Amino acid sequence: MAKKKAKKAVVKRVESVEESSKKSVIENENRQLFWFFVVVGVVFATVFVSYFFVESLKGFEYGGTNWTVEDYGQFDVYHARFASLYRKNMMYNLYLRNDPRKNNVPVEGEFKSFKRGGYISLSQEFESCRGEVSRVMVDLGAFLKSGLGMDAIAVATSDAEFSLRSETPYVNCSNTLDRSVFMIDVGENGVVQDDVNRFCYTITVEDCNDITSVEKFMTEILVAHMGG
Repeated sequence: MAKKKAKKAVVKRVESVEESSKKSVIENENRQLFWFFVVVGVVFATVFVSYFFVESLKGFEYGGTNWTVEDYGQFDVYHARFASLYRKNMMYNLYLRNDPRKNNVPVEGEFKSFKRGGYISLSQEFESCRGEVSRVMVDLGAFLKSGLGMDAIAVATSDAEFSLRSETPYVNCSNTLDRSVFMIDVGENGVVQDDVNRFCYTITVEDCNDITSVEKFMTEILVAHMGG
Protein backbone atom coordinates (compact mmCIF):
# COMPACT_ATOMS: atom_id res chain seq x y z
CA MET A 1 0.00 0.00 0.00
CA ALA A 2 2.81 2.38 0.91
CA LYS A 3 4.50 1.56 -2.42
CA LYS A 4 1.33 2.41 -4.32
CA LYS A 5 1.05 5.75 -2.53
CA ALA A 6 4.69 6.53 -3.24
CA LYS A 7 4.23 5.62 -6.90
CA LYS A 8 1.18 7.87 -7.15
CA ALA A 9 3.10 10.73 -5.56
CA VAL A 10 5.95 10.28 -8.04
CA VAL A 11 3.48 10.28 -10.96
CA LYS A 12 1.84 13.42 -9.64
CA ARG A 13 5.21 15.13 -9.28
CA VAL A 14 6.16 14.12 -12.84
CA GLU A 15 2.82 15.34 -14.16
CA SER A 16 3.27 18.56 -12.22
CA VAL A 17 6.77 19.02 -13.62
CA GLU A 18 5.53 18.25 -17.16
CA GLU A 19 2.63 20.66 -16.77
CA SER A 20 4.94 23.33 -15.40
CA SER A 21 7.35 22.69 -18.25
CA LYS A 22 4.55 22.95 -20.83
CA LYS A 23 3.39 26.20 -19.23
CA SER A 24 6.92 27.59 -19.40
CA VAL A 25 7.26 26.59 -23.05
CA ILE A 26 3.91 28.18 -23.94
CA GLU A 27 4.79 31.38 -22.07
CA ASN A 28 8.16 31.46 -23.80
CA GLU A 29 6.53 30.92 -27.19
CA ASN A 30 3.96 33.65 -26.48
CA ARG A 31 6.75 36.02 -25.45
CA GLN A 32 8.69 35.27 -28.63
CA LEU A 33 5.53 35.70 -30.72
CA PHE A 34 4.83 39.05 -29.04
CA TRP A 35 8.31 40.38 -29.77
CA PHE A 36 8.13 39.01 -33.32
CA PHE A 37 5.00 41.08 -33.99
CA VAL A 38 6.56 44.11 -32.28
CA VAL A 39 9.62 43.88 -34.55
CA VAL A 40 7.45 43.33 -37.64
CA GLY A 41 5.31 46.32 -36.67
CA VAL A 42 8.35 48.56 -36.18
CA VAL A 43 9.85 47.49 -39.51
CA PHE A 44 6.53 48.01 -41.31
CA ALA A 45 6.03 51.44 -39.72
CA THR A 46 9.60 52.46 -40.66
CA VAL A 47 9.14 51.36 -44.27
CA PHE A 48 5.68 52.97 -44.43
CA VAL A 49 6.86 56.32 -43.05
CA SER A 50 10.01 56.28 -45.21
CA TYR A 51 7.97 55.55 -48.34
CA PHE A 52 5.60 58.45 -47.78
CA PHE A 53 8.47 60.74 -46.83
CA VAL A 54 10.26 59.94 -50.09
CA GLU A 55 7.01 60.27 -52.04
CA SER A 56 6.34 63.66 -50.44
CA LEU A 57 9.70 64.86 -51.76
CA LYS A 58 8.56 63.93 -55.28
CA GLY A 59 5.43 66.08 -55.18
CA PHE A 60 4.56 69.69 -54.34
CA GLU A 61 1.96 72.38 -54.97
CA TYR A 62 2.79 75.48 -56.94
CA GLY A 63 0.59 78.05 -58.65
CA GLY A 64 -2.61 76.28 -57.64
CA THR A 65 -1.42 73.10 -59.37
CA ASN A 66 -0.03 69.81 -58.09
CA TRP A 67 3.40 68.86 -59.46
CA THR A 68 5.39 65.64 -59.42
CA VAL A 69 9.13 65.28 -59.84
CA GLU A 70 9.98 62.52 -62.31
CA ASP A 71 13.50 61.09 -62.30
CA TYR A 72 14.92 60.53 -65.79
CA GLY A 73 18.34 59.44 -64.59
CA GLN A 74 20.58 62.35 -65.59
CA PHE A 75 17.92 64.99 -64.98
CA ASP A 76 14.54 65.58 -63.32
CA VAL A 77 11.34 66.62 -65.06
CA TYR A 78 8.63 68.65 -63.31
CA HIS A 79 5.19 67.48 -64.36
CA ALA A 80 1.84 69.20 -63.83
CA ARG A 81 -1.53 67.93 -65.04
CA PHE A 82 -4.47 70.34 -65.10
CA ALA A 83 -7.68 71.21 -66.93
CA SER A 84 -7.10 73.42 -69.99
CA LEU A 85 -7.60 77.00 -68.82
CA TYR A 86 -10.04 77.94 -71.62
CA ARG A 87 -11.26 74.42 -72.48
CA LYS A 88 -12.34 72.80 -69.25
CA ASN A 89 -13.18 69.46 -70.87
CA MET A 90 -9.54 68.95 -71.86
CA MET A 91 -6.69 67.85 -69.58
CA TYR A 92 -3.15 69.05 -70.30
CA ASN A 93 0.23 67.74 -69.16
CA LEU A 94 2.99 70.33 -68.75
CA TYR A 95 6.59 69.13 -68.47
CA LEU A 96 9.39 71.47 -67.35
CA ARG A 97 13.13 70.94 -67.04
CA ASN A 98 13.48 73.58 -64.30
CA ASP A 99 11.86 73.60 -60.86
CA PRO A 100 9.12 76.28 -61.12
CA ARG A 101 9.61 77.19 -57.45
CA LYS A 102 13.25 78.16 -58.12
CA ASN A 103 12.83 79.89 -61.48
CA ASN A 104 13.77 83.50 -60.70
CA VAL A 105 13.44 85.02 -64.18
CA PRO A 106 12.09 88.58 -63.66
CA VAL A 107 8.53 89.22 -64.85
CA GLU A 108 6.48 92.38 -65.37
CA GLY A 109 2.75 92.54 -65.86
CA GLU A 110 -0.24 90.29 -65.35
CA PHE A 111 -0.79 87.13 -67.35
CA LYS A 112 -4.54 86.88 -67.87
CA SER A 113 -5.05 88.85 -71.10
CA PHE A 114 -5.21 86.70 -74.22
CA LYS A 115 -7.07 86.73 -77.52
CA ARG A 116 -8.42 83.48 -78.93
CA GLY A 117 -5.70 83.37 -81.63
CA GLY A 118 -2.05 84.30 -81.46
CA TYR A 119 1.34 84.78 -83.12
CA ILE A 120 4.72 83.62 -81.88
CA SER A 121 6.96 86.29 -83.40
CA LEU A 122 10.68 85.45 -83.54
CA SER A 123 13.58 87.89 -83.82
CA GLN A 124 16.24 87.17 -86.44
CA GLU A 125 18.81 86.38 -83.73
CA PHE A 126 16.46 83.92 -82.10
CA GLU A 127 15.51 82.43 -85.46
CA SER A 128 19.11 81.30 -85.96
CA CYS A 129 19.17 79.38 -82.65
CA ARG A 130 19.48 75.60 -82.79
CA GLY A 131 19.89 74.85 -79.09
CA GLU A 132 17.47 73.89 -76.33
CA VAL A 133 15.22 76.86 -77.11
CA SER A 134 14.21 75.19 -80.38
CA ARG A 135 12.71 72.33 -78.38
CA VAL A 136 11.01 74.54 -75.81
CA MET A 137 9.30 76.56 -78.55
CA VAL A 138 7.41 73.40 -79.47
CA ASP A 139 6.38 73.13 -75.80
CA LEU A 140 5.27 76.76 -75.79
CA GLY A 141 3.12 76.33 -78.89
CA ALA A 142 1.46 73.21 -77.45
CA PHE A 143 0.88 74.96 -74.11
CA LEU A 144 -0.74 78.00 -75.71
CA LYS A 145 -2.97 75.91 -77.94
CA SER A 146 -3.98 73.09 -75.59
CA GLY A 147 -2.95 74.17 -72.06
CA LEU A 148 -4.23 77.73 -72.33
CA GLY A 149 -6.81 76.77 -74.95
CA MET A 150 -6.19 79.27 -77.75
CA ASP A 151 -7.82 78.53 -81.12
CA ALA A 152 -4.81 78.95 -83.41
CA ILE A 153 -1.12 79.77 -83.10
CA ALA A 154 0.97 80.92 -86.08
CA VAL A 155 4.69 81.66 -86.42
CA ALA A 156 5.74 85.19 -87.44
CA THR A 157 8.85 87.39 -87.45
CA SER A 158 9.65 90.70 -85.79
CA ASP A 159 12.15 91.54 -88.56
CA ALA A 160 10.57 93.56 -91.39
CA GLU A 161 13.27 92.75 -93.99
CA PHE A 162 13.16 89.05 -93.26
CA SER A 163 9.38 89.18 -93.55
CA LEU A 164 9.66 90.58 -97.10
CA ARG A 165 12.22 87.97 -98.14
CA SER A 166 10.47 84.98 -96.62
CA GLU A 167 6.83 86.05 -96.86
CA THR A 168 6.53 85.36 -93.13
CA PRO A 169 3.99 87.61 -91.35
CA TYR A 170 5.61 90.68 -89.81
CA VAL A 171 4.19 90.95 -86.29
CA ASN A 172 4.98 93.07 -83.26
CA CYS A 173 3.14 94.62 -80.31
CA SER A 174 2.09 97.76 -82.18
CA ASN A 175 0.98 96.45 -85.58
CA THR A 176 -1.13 93.47 -84.45
CA LEU A 177 -4.05 94.12 -82.11
CA ASP A 178 -6.58 91.48 -83.10
CA ARG A 179 -4.55 88.55 -81.75
CA SER A 180 -2.25 87.78 -78.84
CA VAL A 181 1.42 88.34 -79.69
CA PHE A 182 4.36 86.53 -78.11
CA MET A 183 7.63 88.24 -79.04
CA ILE A 184 10.70 85.99 -78.63
CA ASP A 185 14.16 87.59 -78.52
CA VAL A 186 17.70 87.06 -77.24
CA GLY A 187 19.14 89.34 -74.57
CA GLU A 188 18.78 89.75 -70.81
CA ASN A 189 16.26 87.13 -69.79
CA GLY A 190 12.83 88.24 -68.63
CA VAL A 191 9.12 88.22 -69.42
CA VAL A 192 7.34 91.55 -69.94
CA GLN A 193 3.75 92.43 -70.80
CA ASP A 194 3.51 95.42 -73.13
CA ASP A 195 2.31 98.63 -71.44
CA VAL A 196 0.04 99.63 -74.35
CA ASN A 197 -1.00 96.36 -76.00
CA ARG A 198 -1.88 94.19 -73.01
CA PHE A 199 -2.28 91.16 -75.28
CA CYS A 200 1.40 91.30 -76.25
CA TYR A 201 4.23 89.70 -74.25
CA THR A 202 7.99 89.76 -74.83
CA ILE A 203 9.95 86.69 -73.74
CA THR A 204 13.72 87.20 -73.76
CA VAL A 205 16.22 84.36 -73.41
CA GLU A 206 19.90 84.79 -72.58
CA ASP A 207 21.18 82.39 -75.24
CA CYS A 208 20.14 79.51 -77.46
CA ASN A 209 20.17 77.05 -74.54
CA ASP A 210 18.30 79.21 -72.04
CA ILE A 211 14.77 77.85 -71.61
CA THR A 212 14.04 79.42 -68.21
CA SER A 213 12.23 82.50 -69.57
CA VAL A 214 9.85 80.44 -71.69
CA GLU A 215 9.13 78.07 -68.78
CA LYS A 216 8.63 81.06 -66.47
CA PHE A 217 6.07 82.53 -68.87
CA MET A 218 4.05 79.30 -68.89
CA THR A 219 4.06 78.94 -65.10
CA GLU A 220 3.13 82.62 -64.62
CA ILE A 221 0.02 81.99 -66.74
CA LEU A 222 -0.86 79.08 -64.44
CA VAL A 223 -0.31 81.21 -61.33
CA ALA A 224 -2.46 84.03 -62.76
CA HIS A 225 -5.37 81.72 -63.64
CA MET A 226 -5.25 79.12 -60.86
CA GLY A 227 -3.91 81.06 -57.91
CA GLY A 228 -0.89 80.53 -55.75
